[in-house]
Amino acid sequence: MITKQVFLNKIENVLDSPGMYGIQKVEDIKLIFFSEIFLNRNIEIEEWSSKLSHFVIKETNPTLENADWSKIIRFYSGSDAHSLELFKELSVKFENS
Repeated sequence: MITKQVFLNKIENVLDSPGMYGIQKVEDIKLIFFSEIFLNRNIEIEEWSSKLSHFVIKETNPTLENADWSKIIRFYSGSDAHSLELFKELSVKFENS
């Protein structure tokens, strides 16, 4: 199992060249998280993802309850490419908070 930092570095690399990895939208990123959380049983990534969801709710619309970060980002994005940009922006802001 990989550490949270190694996983997030890999996500950052994917976001720098999404086409190279076949990533087109935030839902594709969510699949990467899903595989790490459920297939590899990575609790550290699961906790990070949950905290990110709470942060995204707070940043975008506090009336949303228990919504997943990928669904919120999709709701507030204008396109597939924008959803990746918004994910990157919010995840960096989350890491810096």
